[in-house]
Amino acid sequence: MFKAVKKHFMHWWNLRQMRKNPEKVMQLFRDLIQPPEVDWSLSNEEKLILDSYVAYFLNTRTMDYEGMDVDKNNHPNLHKLTLALQGSSDQKVSWAAYDYLMLEYPDLEKLAEELGEEDDWG
Repeated sequence: MFKAVKKHFMHWWNLRQMRKNPEKVMQLFRDLIQPPEVDWSLSNEEKLILDSYVAYFLNTRTMDYEGMDVDKNNHPNLHKLTLALQGSSDQKVSWAAYDYLMLEYPDLEKLAEELGEEDDWG
């Protein structure tokens, strides 16, 4: 029920914003379609940690980015990726993080489609 209300609200909000500033909304769509290239430069250790989170997501059939806890000092690049996945970065960087994750982990993309998570991003 909540997802349906949220979707309806977002549709209304986007239409309202488009009427107010159509160029800004069109830029948002362009950014969504073509997010910036980000070189996450994950170390081997960071990749192993990310692998364990993805395995957890697949095993539990959830995509709990908020539950990811990465030490900034020991794993700075993974921390940056995690913040983007949690929505604590610029929206374009978050979209680049999602794209990176889906390209690196095709099974996670399948899970996202099954769960409808892609509709909730952003």
